[in-house]
Amino acid sequence: MSVFVTVGSTGFDALVQATTCTSFLSHLLSQGYTQLVVQYGASASIYAQAINTPVHGINVRGYTYASCIEKDMREADLIICHAGNGSGTLLQALRLNKQVVSVVNPHLMDNHQYELANALEEKGYSGGGNDSHLISALQGLGKKSQVSFPSQDTHLFSTLLDEHMGFIG
Repeated sequence: MSVFVTVGSTGFDALVQATTCTSFLSHLLSQGYTQLVVQYGASASIYAQAINTPVHGINVRGYTYASCIEKDMREADLIICHAGNGSGTLLQALRLNKQVVSVVNPHLMDNHQYELANALEEKGYSGGGNDSHLISALQGLGKKSQVSFPSQDTHLFSTLLDEHMGFIG
């Protein structure tokens, strides 16, 4: 089984460090995961330091950026992503019906990410967590059934716009 971690276009040192540390990798291995892919963005130095202590049985690879991360998302059984600037990634992961843990970076913009992560967790779409409680967030995923995220309604915006412009009644 595979885990994909993405921090988006910025760095999120604490998330990269938390998902590449020996205790987290050992936990993943104990849950049957054998592959970890980390899109670490601007946290390259943290990633480079962290992978110096490999855990036998789990393959770890990473990269800074890619023009498209959809392949890694589709191949993953679990996606751990940044709850803020990764909200597009978060929604994409939910639409792929993947198990998702959204991780809040409390150091950005008055902790605004908490609201999104908390709302998704309350509705049962994802697990929420922070970098210091990732293992417990993963354990929580197994204790509850995930609710399927609603399909995207591509007509909703155009209908709203047409109504606003007076094209339809």
